[in-house]
Amino acid sequence: MKGKWLLVLALVGGVMAAAAYSQEAPAAPCGDCCPEPPCWREPPQYPQRAVFYYPWWDGTTTPGGRCPDGSYADSRGYCRKWREMVNFWFHPDFDANGVFQPSVDLYNDRNPEVVQTQLARMAAGGIKSLISSFWTNERESLDKNGLVWQAVRTQNLVDMTLYWEGKTNRNKESVRTAMQRLVQMWLDDQTRFTVTADGRPVLFLYSPWYTGYNHDGCELMAWWNQALDWAETQIGVRPFLVADFSDDALATCPTYHGRSDWGWHHYDTGSGYYIERWAYGKRHTQTLSPGFTRHCWPQREFGPRECQFPEREEEKARDLQKWIHTVANAAHWRRLPRYFQLVATWNEWMEFTAVEPAVEWHSSSGLGLYLDALSWYPIP
Repeated sequence: MKGKWLLVLALVGGVMAAAAYSQEAPAAPCGDCCPEPPCWREPPQYPQRAVFYYPWWDGTTTPGGRCPDGSYADSRGYCRKWREMVNFWFHPDFDANGVFQPSVDLYNDRNPEVVQTQLARMAAGGIKSLISSFWTNERESLDKNGLVWQAVRTQNLVDMTLYWEGKTNRNKESVRTAMQRLVQMWLDDQTRFTVTADGRPVLFLYSPWYTGYNHDGCELMAWWNQALDWAETQIGVRPFLVADFSDDALATCPTYHGRSDWGWHHYDTGSGYYIERWAYGKRHTQTLSPGFTRHCWPQREFGPRECQFPEREEEKARDLQKWIHTVANAAHWRRLPRYFQLVATWNEWMEFTAVEPAVEWHSSSGLGLYLDALSWYPIP
């Protein structure tokens, strides 16, 4: 009998304890409040794999021949950008059937068939969004992104957004131009534009945290906030920014950003092959890279290259096994709150971070070993 009463008392005590535990804690100070309506909720969990893409490849022509951007090829027939890759040994491939030949190593992404083939390969690797490098002060960048956008609109497998890279043109006009381009693309076809789970168009920003351009980082963030206000009046929905700011931006300019409008990412994975970006107490993004090497790295066939800034060069050699390990481990992260899984990169050949097919990592699938690994571990 005594044991029975002890059991009853224990049950009653447990219920009382549970009730006490379920009481709401005192409200904490609001660190990210909406000052006045309308207010945007924090974007919900949004698992999507996206890849950084560079629309600058113009292939080759005859020595001295006219290049697509109006310039003239050098003595080897290389157009702009390829001149920076005198001794590179990787061969980006454009053969839709997976036939790898050095003779097709320099593709021209002004050709819509090239981009369409790339999009199909991205989709096979579980990539849902293309983040296209965009320089607001270059006519060629506007033209190239327009051609890529046209190719994206012809299919329904991969979406597209822009990566604002105005590193040397950081002014209010550049910010406005980037947002105007977003608005125009959204009006063209919002079904193909990259969005958050609650339907807001996403714009990526590359390291917009520089001083020395007659303004500071906080002022630059204020310009982006103004651009968000303007875009909302044009399209009826407020865009969402995912920025690669330095870590001190969160602490230095707390009144200029908030989780309702800002997400965060790291482009460079540092000394490793994987990095996460946290903000507002949550994990926002993860970045995966097959390696990273500046083009001054001594190259196995030709020896060292002449470099403009050799003291800035660094090496994190490509490593297929580490890449596969990284992609496999990143798959377990899908249960945690985040916005994007980012792949750096599709075709940044000058830094040797490309994952598109190449003769050096041919596979029977035709995708190449780096895309194969992504296809093995898709994001659900």
